[in-house]
Amino acid sequence: MGHFRPASYGHFNPARVVYYVRRFQQYADHINKISINSVGYEEFYGITLDSENIDDQRVILEDFTVSLNSSKYPPDVPFSDYWYIVKTSHTRGIRITGKSMVVSTVNSMKKGGAEYKKIYDDSNINERDENGETKSGLYSIFIPARFCMEGMFDRFGFSIVEDPKKPIRTDEGRMTKTGTKTYLKNKAESLKNDPEKLNEFKRQFPETIRDAFRDESDDCEFNLVKLMEQIDHNTFELNDDFNNKDDFRGNDDMERGNLSWLHGVRFGQVVWNPDPVNGRFFVKKGCHPPKEIRNQFNQIRRFGILANAPIASDLGTIGVDPYNRSRNADGRGSNGSMHLTTRMNTYGLPSNKLIMEYIARPKKIEIFFEEVLMASIYWSVPFLSELSNERFLAFIKDNGFRHFSMNNPFKKWKDLNPTEKEFGGAPQQDTKIGDAQFYAVHSYVEDHIGVARDGVHRPIGDMGDFPFTRTLIQLKDVDTSNRTKYDAYISFSLSLLGNNKRIKKQEEKPETVPIPFTVYDNSGVTSKVLA
Repeated sequence: MGHFRPASYGHFNPARVVYYVRRFQQYADHINKISINSVGYEEFYGITLDSENIDDQRVILEDFTVSLNSSKYPPDVPFSDYWYIVKTSHTRGIRITGKSMVVSTVNSMKKGGAEYKKIYDDSNINERDENGETKSGLYSIFIPARFCMEGMFDRFGFSIVEDPKKPIRTDEGRMTKTGTKTYLKNKAESLKNDPEKLNEFKRQFPETIRDAFRDESDDCEFNLVKLMEQIDHNTFELNDDFNNKDDFRGNDDMERGNLSWLHGVRFGQVVWNPDPVNGRFFVKKGCHPPKEIRNQFNQIRRFGILANAPIASDLGTIGVDPYNRSRNADGRGSNGSMHLTTRMNTYGLPSNKLIMEYIARPKKIEIFFEEVLMASIYWSVPFLSELSNERFLAFIKDNGFRHFSMNNPFKKWKDLNPTEKEFGGAPQQDTKIGDAQFYAVHSYVEDHIGVARDGVHRPIGDMGDFPFTRTLIQLKDVDTSNRTKYDAYISFSLSLLGNNKRIKKQEEKPETVPIPFTVYDNSGVTSKVLA
């Protein structure tokens, strides 16, 4: 039962505590376990709604706020902005005078869920300032579906989670011998052959925080079902490890570490240094380069440019999204990102697999420059970078490694502009490249991510081999029309794009073999020596 005493009425700028709902009368009979019983039209215990528009009512209360369905705010009132206005009404100076319960099931990310998740992430109790407060002023709590299913409470109000030893009466008077854990498991099992419905079921009845923030299938630009299958596999089978700040620490199918120059000699030999705590490189187990190509490169002249070139271009490509000192669209500092995806190869490494991921922002941008070069030398493969940071590509060129930087894959040398010829790289404004990146990722997700549903690339039923969950999450969330902040998507797609470019082998012209004998023309009476 909620009993509230209104202090005043208002709209977007509350004076104290705000109780905001849309279509409030709809909640008279169903308010997610919070009972506010109807007295009459637009009247509730302790609350009288006074608004010309029943669709947009805000009541300012004196002492407490319950906010319902906060993840379902309309686009013109994003909850991530609205809450920080409401928050100011909970204090007088430094004294906290009001409290709020901000409860909701979660809409899809594009329908209010993303804004609600921002507030949820800002409410981590383990990330409080020196005043003891979270950024949002709230404490986040997630309640799994098994603890709050309608019709599965006993007469004392406790959740019936485990199967009771004997049938038990619910709060609705029905007898049950099944607990919520078994019920939910049975429902999920019945939907295992219908992945889209299974995804929706897990979204509506979440058992994990990740389930709670699942997207609807049609809100993802790629195959969401396959992406979530792979994420779930990595979570439960590979034991993904995230810390309290949601920073990824690895899983059972990867190594974590850093690359460095042997004995500190730059542009020479590169060595791997395991670092399970602070390493910026994540490498799939068993995927370090074999000795015959590791740290190998040749100096060649190509298109009139004398520079070092990798010897294993047929192994794969590193995609690179360099960062600069500015910040991206959402105000945070962007990361530097690189991914190494293999081709069909004979080097003993898995074919058509992502084997290295790097998503980090070193304190100095020059460190990132060197780490890209070290990775390319270590695996002896070229990289394809966005042509968005000429300073990075100038570093590569000035240190003699121009041929490690791939050119625009859609242009012949004669069609490149002067900047492209000097540095290499793929212009980010090129729509042809952007479209190709999308289709390369789309094809890869269908063929290599999640459960195989045909036998073309993998046996039917096989789970994809893709332990890099951070990249999967970006593929799930990416908006390709505004992709700036999706560093991993950009570098992963460039890696695939680089692999799709055919490597032309030099045509071997047959050599004329000299005949070591004198050749004569024996026609006529006298033989003549042929020239």
